[in-house]
Amino acid sequence: MPPPIQTGYLDSYGHPAIRIAVYGVAEAAQQQFEAIIDTGFTGFLMMPLSSAYSLTLTLMGTANYELADGSICSKLLAHGSVTLEDEVVSGVITLEERNDCVLLLGMDFLSESAACALGSRERDVASSRRFCRSVESHIDGDP
Repeated sequence: MPPPIQTGYLDSYGHPAIRIAVYGVAEAAQQQFEAIIDTGFTGFLMMPLSSAYSLTLTLMGTANYELADGSICSKLLAHGSVTLEDEVVSGVITLEERNDCVLLLGMDFLSESAACALGSRERDVASSRRFCRSVESHIDGDP
């Protein structure tokens, strides 16, 4: 089994967290963040819109999400990359209007980073296909 990419830690509230860098089309615009690992979030990364302005993310559109309480909310979507040490994983980033929310890494991120850690040569092709399907479904209005 390959070694872990990076060791996480528990934040001050006891949540599993990890340090990441996030950027869009310009790697030079990347910034460091603390992100909570949330297995209840099926997406890639959720972050405050205010934190995303300077990261050169590519805006994709909107999607509706169902929250744990059953309510539906609409969120902006962007494409960007997350760096863990020397590994880069790209995906759809959900942008939250509230400035006080924490960054959440979800199951899409965990599955992509696991494929990256395993060194799968097919990862790039599969990831590109998944990203294109994801973009198409979001444009068609499916969450």
